[in-house]
Amino acid sequence: MKFCNKYSGSRGNLTLIDDGKTRLLIDCGGGIRSLKSALKKEGLSITDIDGVLITHEHNDHISALEPFLSANKKAKIYVHQRGFKALSLRVSNAEDRIVCFDTPFNADSYFVEFYECSHDASFCCGYKVSEESGVSIATVTDTGKADQSLINFFNGCHTVLIESNHDEVMLKQGNYPYPLKRRILGETGHLSNEQAAEVLALLPDINVKNAFLGHLSLENNTEEIAFSTAINILSKVGAKEGKDINLYIAKQFCGGESIIVKK
Repeated sequence: MKFCNKYSGSRGNLTLIDDGKTRLLIDCGGGIRSLKSALKKEGLSITDIDGVLITHEHNDHISALEPFLSANKKAKIYVHQRGFKALSLRVSNAEDRIVCFDTPFNADSYFVEFYECSHDASFCCGYKVSEESGVSIATVTDTGKADQSLINFFNGCHTVLIESNHDEVMLKQGNYPYPLKRRILGETGHLSNEQAAEVLALLPDINVKNAFLGHLSLENNTEEIAFSTAINILSKVGAKEGKDINLYIAKQFCGGESIIVKK
């Protein structure tokens, strides 16, 4: 199974999963041109996609969905039933394409589980996607808190993507208005580098091989700060990047690493 995060951030979010039988996107943000360009780099077009897993209705996660649906007449759109109304208000004439769920489900050749995030959306979730062999990947962004339930969700995964949105010092000292700072820092906002790193430090113990730091803020973070924060906390628990776990930065704009996930 190929896992490819094409871009992740406040401008747009797009991840491709491809096992050679079924091609799924996690979210569909960033605009239709960015989507086409991202797929072209993987040798694919919009019509090659079989389905889209929607995390929530915020614009950076669904901005390309309507033109995607116009160009692809077969793909199913998967959304939690608590997020259906908000999504349907944003995407017109798509009700017959939307599959609602409230329990784990099958999406063609994949088995899909979800994690309820703590975020100020109608409903926001992360996804764990497993192929028939049992190999799993997971992505969780847009959540303001991380506890043992998130570690449990990542258990058994080969590759994960976790939000590492902001450096707290940069955010507090930055130019954002106070209500926005309070929202981001709150339990229904976004994970900081430190919060993400504390989760990362536990992942080698559950045999996660690869971890992407995602949804980095353009204004309140840098790739270097996010990466070094993760490395520092990993070292405190005696884990080494490149040996115990491989770390990657999910790119803000079209690019990103492709990981072949296998036993």
